[in-house]
Amino acid sequence: KKEMMNLLKKLTSKKNSDLTAIAQRGAVIIDVRNPDEYLAGNVRGTVNIPLGNIPSKIEKIKSYQKPVITCCVSGTRSGLAAAMLKAKGIEVYNGGRWENMEALVEARMKKKL
Repeated sequence: KKEMMNLLKKLTSKKNSDLTAIAQRGAVIIDVRNPDEYLAGNVRGTVNIPLGNIPSKIEKIKSYQKPVITCCVSGTRSGLAAAMLKAKGIEVYNGGRWENMEALVEARMKKKL
């Protein structure tokens, strides 16, 4: 199981410089932690869609018509979410830890200015 998770991370993760460029393209950042975790701490500008809700939100996520970056506590759940979204044809990247998203949100905002 651990080997599978490491493989998922490698397949869906990108370096921070790559993620910054993706964020600058207007990426939607989805935090896949549960609502309690999200409320306990999150980065403003991210969207909370818990991992278990991803399958029922595919059409909503497709409607954004933007790349997606997923995040969670460690990168495991966001890797699973990224794999699910990628299987549905969505351009998606595993951003890993939610605390790392602040710089990406800032990069996205700078692009809009």
